Parts: sequence; structure tokens; C-alpha cells
Amino acid sequence: MLHIHSSFGKTVLILGLVGLLLSSPAVADTIEGTLNGEPRTWHVVKQGGSSTANFSELVPGMQTVTLQGHVDDEFATQGTVSIGFTLMNGEMVSPPEASYFHTGKFVPNYGNQDTPRQWDLSVREIDGNTMHFAGQYAGTLKLQGKPTGDEPETIELDVTFDVNAVRTDM
Repeated sequence: MLHIHSSFGKTVLILGLVGLLLSSPAVADTIEGTLNGEPRTWHVVKQGGSSTANFSELVPGMQTVTLQGHVDDEFATQGTVSIGFTLMNGEMVSPPEASYFHTGKFVPNYGNQDTPRQWDLSVREIDGNTMHFAGQYAGTLKLQGKPTGDEPETIELDVTFDVNAVRTDM
């Protein structure tokens, strides 16, 4: 009888964990995809209560969002990809802005000039201080600023993201 009770307890525990996983989908907190056709992974850097994936409420119902990924699980400019956009009552105000920082400096960098070829976005508020963003960005980024070498004029960025962003104060 003790064996049945033990198995029943394990079954309830397993079902509870499955239910928890189904109700709270796993978030990778990464931006993954390709840069000029080469596979890449960028990590959202978190430290304390801050994150490189964040949002601010400009006015009630209007959020500005930045999803920034780094090559390693630490902050560094070189190799960083950033996607930014503004929402008003859950709708995009303008096309998203994407940037790629190929050097350790902020300029020159690559940024989009046009509407991306592909843009998908799913937004879910988790609580007042955390929002979940998942989607895809695909487009051509153009070199901005004075070239430092023989950088190409454009690069292709195609990424998916699945991140939790934290609220920041403006």
C-alpha cells in the first residue's frame, strides 16, 4: 500500500510540473538566427533587476521596447544586435528598427532604412513589470557612419526572438 501511495504522489508531482510548464512557456531569452546567412545566437544580459531586453511606458498605453542581444552572456558592444519598436495600445506605431554593431564602437554600425521583409510579433503582459515578446525580424541593414575598413555596404539579418523584457523608468 505504501508503494501505491508513493507512486500516486510522484504522479501528482509530475502532473503538477507538466501543468506548470504548459501554463508558463519556457523563455529562452535569446535572439537566434542568421547574419549574412551564418547562424548566430545572441543573449539577453540580465543583472539584478535590469535587462538588455526592456520596455518603458511613455504615456499610458504607449510602450517603447528594446530587445538587445549580446554574443556572450555579458555586455559588450561588438557583435550586439538590437531591435526596437514602439507600441500604442498594442499596435505598432512605426516599423521596427534593427541595428547590428560590428565593432566595439557605436559608430559605424548597421541599421535598417526600410520596413523589414518579415516582421512578426507576439506580446503578452506577464505582470506590470515584465512583458513577453516573441517574433521574427528579417531585413537588410545598411552601413551607417564612416566605414573603418572594407565593411560591406549592407548585411542581411534574419532572427527570431523569445524574451521577457523588464520595465525601466524613463
